[in-house]
This record gives sequence, C-alpha cells and structure tokens, in this order.
Amino acid sequence: MVSLSEVAAGLQPTTKTYLTDSYKKTLLTTLLRFVPETKRSGYLITAETIMHPKGGAQPSDTGYIEGDGFKARVKKVLEQGGVVIHFAELLEGSATEGRTVRMTLDWGQRYLVMRLHTAGHIIDYAVLQLLGQDLLSSKAYQAPQRAISNISETQEDSTHPRSRGWLTKYPKVLGASTRLSSPEKS
Repeated sequence: MVSLSEVAAGLQPTTKTYLTDSYKKTLLTTLLRFVPETKRSGYLITAETIMHPKGGAQPSDTGYIEGDGFKARVKKVLEQGGVVIHFAELLEGSATEGRTVRMTLDWGQRYLVMRLHTAGHIIDYAVLQLLGQDLLSSKAYQAPQRAISNISETQEDSTHPRSRGWLTKYPKVLGASTRLSSPEKS
C-alpha cells in the first residue's frame, strides 16, 4: 500500500486551476512525480491541475493525463498537504517525470456535479424558507449516481411555528430522487 504522504513528500503545493477557472477542460502542465502502485496503475502529481479532489460534498473529478508515449485514465483525485494527487490506470506506455503532459477533464461529469452542487444549495434555501430557520443542512453529497441533502431540526422540539414537527408531517419532503442528465444527453 502506498502512503499518500510519501507520494507528496518534498513537493510544493499544486496550483489549483479549478479554483479560478472551473470551466477549463484541458491543461498543459508538467508531470512532477509518478509513483507506481501496480504495473498498470499509479499516482501522478502535476505542477498544476484542473481536476478537483474529492471533498466539499462532491466526488473527485475524472479524466485523462497523457504525454509523449503514455496515456492514463484518472480514476480519482486526492489531496495531501496541498499537493493534488491523481490516481490513474495506465492505458499506454509509462509516465516520464519532468515532461509536459496534457490533462483532459471528463467535462460531462464535472458539469453534472456542478449543477447538482448548486441544486443542493437551492434546496437547502427553499426548505429553510418554507419550513423555518430552526433547520440545519446536516449532510450532503452530490454525485452523478446519487445526490442527497439531509436536513434536520436544530433541536428536537422546535418552537418555530412553521418547522414544528415537520419531520412528522413531511417525512418524505426530500426523499424523492431526481435524475439529471449530462450535458451531452440533454
């Protein structure tokens, strides 16, 4: 098993382009480190990234990193001490550190997650406006396979007239599932 702290050891924090341009779909950057896990998979660290790591109630981005003589499919993105680490399956060749690589984001998934994330905030706001301010968004996760927002009363026996007993009156208020299509299919 590879330790992420060892994979990231000695590297400067990654420039996180996804924070300043969430619509950027491709990026040329430098491959700083490749740490194999198996013959066909490993951890790639680049100087800059457009791929968001898992966090903030969202799954990590996926996509591809390719360069001269190699191509890798990024399956998940992690962060360790400010260094963004791309776990990938090697599809062709082998990665060479110090080379320029092209990073390509799975835009369909990213855009769907962005829409689900925004929808979660809208649902939170709407529920608070309709049922009262004694409610708390206690848990959320927005992924293409399943998006959830858990909302609960801040105290067991809420005194706000609109929120009192809302769990009893509306147990399935947020139990419905909505499936959004990716931009290519809509």
